[in-house]
Amino acid sequence: MTSTPTDPANADFLALEEIHAAALRALPAEVAGYLESGAGTEQTLRANREAFTRWVIRPRPMSGVTAPDTSTQVLGIPLSLPVLTAPFGGDGLFAPDGHLAVARANAACGTASIVPEVGTFSYAEVAAAAPAAARIGQLHPYESFDSVAKRIRAAGYTALCVTVDCPVMGFRVRSRMSRFRPDPVVWSGNVVHDGTPNITETYGNRIVQSWTWDRLAEAAARQDLPWIAKGILTSEAAEQAIGAGASAILVSNHGGRQVDPAAASLDVLPGIAETVAGRVP
Repeated sequence: MTSTPTDPANADFLALEEIHAAALRALPAEVAGYLESGAGTEQTLRANREAFTRWVIRPRPMSGVTAPDTSTQVLGIPLSLPVLTAPFGGDGLFAPDGHLAVARANAACGTASIVPEVGTFSYAEVAAAAPAAARIGQLHPYESFDSVAKRIRAAGYTALCVTVDCPVMGFRVRSRMSRFRPDPVVWSGNVVHDGTPNITETYGNRIVQSWTWDRLAEAAARQDLPWIAKGILTSEAAEQAIGAGASAILVSNHGGRQVDPAAASLDVLPGIAETVAGRVP
């Protein structure tokens, strides 16, 4: 008998839980701890997971649907399903190809990547690896906002994703206790200067805490690209983001890795969606 890809004897993974367990076995302990951890006492991290236990599927039997269509679009980007991958930094810690592999996988699945500013590979490298998927470039409100945004555009991206909820780095207890000190190269794919990439330059002194919605509105308007406001947890902030010209709202608490305690993203999503009322995705 010839085995098939769905044959348990032939498949590498048949469940997400198997992939998760294999990843933790493959990674060094301090990297696995960094991957799994959140800020502070990790209350927000737990809240995110627990929120999903309070939502249930509402079955609609006998619908007559034989070929479900999950396709949609966001900011003009066609998606085979309503899923984007998040712009996590330090991707080279987890696999040699990092976001190059993530973008290729998204291209194969017909969806898109939000490519990080503090990734292991540059915007241009990720775009070259999978131009169909590398469509959204993420960046922070740094002094270098204009120059970074121009590089995103030059690499062929069609939208920006501005992280608005990270004025300082999250206090991650697990990483501190493991004395986690990765090679700065894993964060520095988009650092441009004459010396060796430096973690402080990538993820430290360049963060500007004094930005306002008005300042962001002016900076984003200069780029002539639609932009997503990432890190919105309240209806008030959603209104402010729309007022600043955001083309979409990403309801997020940074995966529980920045502020602790904070509301679970899923818990606040309905109220924010009601406030936005379809004005932007």
